[in-house]
Amino acid sequence: MATSIAAHEVTRPPAIHRYTLASVLLLRAADHSVFAGWLITRQPGWLEIFRAGSVYAIVDGVLGILVAVLIVALARSPSGRWLVLIPVRQWSCLPSRHPPCYE
Repeated sequence: MATSIAAHEVTRPPAIHRYTLASVLLLRAADHSVFAGWLITRQPGWLEIFRAGSVYAIVDGVLGILVAVLIVALARSPSGRWLVLIPVRQWSCLPSRHPPCYE
């Protein structure tokens, strides 16, 4: 007998995980914008770009790993099933496969 996810009680993940994930994503966005702003305003030479780019890559990589760890932690929570279903639902609503789902 199949049961749907909606039939189960879904609890929200701990607030600390949600806020930490949001904070790390904001830090990544800030990292990207600072690097881009530095390139535009300073117009450095190639040597400076590679030096700064290597630091930028390390910072972005560490933040990316933190995002992955936090998403895995959220996926293991009781409401983590929704993290999987959201992209599946969006994919299933593509006009090429089915009529639009958002009528």
